[in-house]
Amino acid sequence: MLGQEMQTQTEMNTLPGLEVQEIPIPENGDPNLVDVARLSLILGISTARISQLTKKGHFRPERHGKKYYYDLPACVQSYIRFKLEGNLIEDDYKPSELLALEKTKMARLHRKEKEKNLVSTDEVRDAWNTRLLQIRQTMLSVPSRVGETDPALELHQIDNIDRIIRETLIEETHGYQDKADFR
Repeated sequence: MLGQEMQTQTEMNTLPGLEVQEIPIPENGDPNLVDVARLSLILGISTARISQLTKKGHFRPERHGKKYYYDLPACVQSYIRFKLEGNLIEDDYKPSELLALEKTKMARLHRKEKEKNLVSTDEVRDAWNTRLLQIRQTMLSVPSRVGETDPALELHQIDNIDRIIRETLIEETHGYQDKADFR
């Protein structure tokens, strides 16, 4: 029991299936002013963490007599804003959790970097088709270039070279949709 000077406040509107913890009202009778222990309980962080956030200016305690009290709505808003801004302080996490968070961040950055460098399948296919057509044209020009460089070759020998190159191109394109283009 918390003593006679403490009263309790029960939530009027509760959600189905949600247990409501009764939060004691401080001695001063104002439910919006809570001490460090109650603020710690409500926010789910340690009293040491509240002290750190107070020193950094996120929370502003008010002195009433010998004790300090925190304005609960202001502290909740400040803490939410603090978390939404992505402020991570090592005291919030164990070293292994910090390492896991950092690895996750690095993996996301690495994935985003890779996504920037990805090329669509259609672009790759088009590039390969273009390159293969260039190779085909180069290969088909071989018989005429051989004929120009070696005048001793007869026409039927040049035709033979041409036929062998065309057959090879057709064999190598076996199974491709556009193999008719390689004839």
